Amino acid sequence: DNDALHYSLVETGDYLSASINKSSGLITLNNNLTDGQSISLMVEVSDGIAKASKNFTITGTTDSGSVSTLDREIEDNGSILNANAIQLNKDITGNISAADDQDYFKITASSYGTITLNFSSSSNDGLGHNVSILNAAGELLSKKIINGDDSVSAEILSGGSYYALVNSSLDVNNYKIKASYSSDSSSRETEPNSSIATADAINSGASLIGQSSSLADVDYYSFAASGAGVMSLDFTGDGTNSSFHHISILDASENIIAGSSANASETITAKISSAGTYYIKVGNSSDTSDYTVAPTFTETSSAREAEPNNTIEAADTITSGVAIAGQTSNYSDKDYYVLSTAGAGTISVAFTGAATNYSYHSVSIVDANSNSLASDRFNGSATLSAEISSSGNYYVLVDNSFDTEDYSLTATYSSTTGGRETESND
Repeated sequence: DNDALHYSLVETGDYLSASINKSSGLITLNNNLTDGQSISLMVEVSDGIAKASKNFTITGTTDSGSVSTLDREIEDNGSILNANAIQLNKDITGNISAADDQDYFKITASSYGTITLNFSSSSNDGLGHNVSILNAAGELLSKKIINGDDSVSAEILSGGSYYALVNSSLDVNNYKIKASYSSDSSSRETEPNSSIATADAINSGASLIGQSSSLADVDYYSFAASGAGVMSLDFTGDGTNSSFHHISILDASENIIAGSSANASETITAKISSAGTYYIKVGNSSDTSDYTVAPTFTETSSAREAEPNNTIEAADTITSGVAIAGQTSNYSDKDYYVLSTAGAGTISVAFTGAATNYSYHSVSIVDANSNSLASDRFNGSATLSAEISSSGNYYVLVDNSFDTEDYSLTATYSSTTGGRETESND
């Protein structure tokens, strides 16, 4: 029916500390409450026929951002300066009232270790929240887009103030956030590690957990090689979506010496020609789930290309009849190999690619002046031959491929002549 409702305070508890609007039910306190001070009120509502009542507890707090007594955010907390200070291991309720609403929460850590945010939302409408961990300078340490229940973690290098940020959501349902701190460290990347200068150190045989917080986020890791040898990188991604990561092994000059795109599990290998510091680079991904990198270095010789070998001058020396493995890390990568011949004859190149996709390789035999003597496009296994008219250095070039799987080639020189044309004869 349309009977008006009437509100009143029942004469019990702290009813003398407040008054109530009989028509709207708005409660007005007679005096401000101090931080943590509570009063109890019972409100009765009647439509003239039936009555109902409910108990309420009102707790005071300051405007400094403390939410320890309310267990929920206090607006305006839309900046680091106005962040709500929250206790560890305690659920705090928040709400994004509009798409541009930002909720900041201040977390205090006693020392280096790991901060984890557990986030939950009752939304079933597919509207996610951006959930981030920031340092005191506002630099992003970790971020996930969460719809429902999930967590995000960041390793920190020192004690102090850190911040949780919840934003960029159209979900008007309440959410809950709980921050925890652990003194455990060295298992995760430490942001910012977006350059060689800020790379996280990792040892051979160890592993680190990382996360691409956005498509623009780049993570660098450094490892020391004691001498020439082979470095293998095992990468493990989430694998439950179609978002790939670009993974690379770099030298100190940031030349790519191995690379690939990985979704779930992938291993890339690079030959290292000397001792020094080398780098792992992970980036160009919209996948915000955790990934793991695990490098392994061995001081063993290997029949493998040594990057950079992208010019005739930097070509890897190969021996007639001996196989060598290589990899095109991207479409612009060029791999040159030099073969020395004693005189006129024939050079044959047996090439074997992965043949598991539709990405071909261009394979060419060229002379010292970069003149092409023979060239073809290969996917699986094939052979390319060219007749040469004199002794000297000749080159095998592998390029123009999106295939980042390893390939193998064997160049063979024979003094036999006369069965083929000799380029250039145009």
